[in-house]
Amino acid sequence: MNFSALSRLEQIISTSFTDKGTSTLERLQMYQASWKFIQESHYLGLGAGILPIKLDNYMYGFERLSDNYFAPHNYWLEAFANGGMIAILCITSFFSYYFYTSIRYWVKQACKAEASVPLLIGVAFVGASIALSSTIDKRHLAIGIGIGISILNIYFFKKRKCQTYDDC
Repeated sequence: MNFSALSRLEQIISTSFTDKGTSTLERLQMYQASWKFIQESHYLGLGAGILPIKLDNYMYGFERLSDNYFAPHNYWLEAFANGGMIAILCITSFFSYYFYTSIRYWVKQACKAEASVPLLIGVAFVGASIALSSTIDKRHLAIGIGIGISILNIYFFKKRKCQTYDDC
């Protein structure tokens, strides 16, 4: 391992999160406000799509006729705020099973590079969803997870030699 390359990578990551002027402070305020809303809802969730409206009111301090879309720039925090503990448990269960089947697929394929694609998609999703900037990013990540699920689905259907889901 080249430690100078690792320290340079750490520096790049650090500056990409901190050298953004006031947007970093605004993002931290949105994280804190989102967590406050989660606690106020007793971890049961605000309801689908309510967090951006509450963040908009919080960031400006009053209601307006045309609402802006304020997301907390964190998929997990937004899911927790909107859906509560139930949403987090469902998402955690889904990703646990996704990673389990991805690793199983990769191992069954003798650790081939192309068999690691679903696993890498999952890792990229988890990493990228921490600092999402827009709803478009969420759609792109969802497409990636869909591709990973499709790869796993094709493999497990071929393994069982099924033609349709009912045949298995």
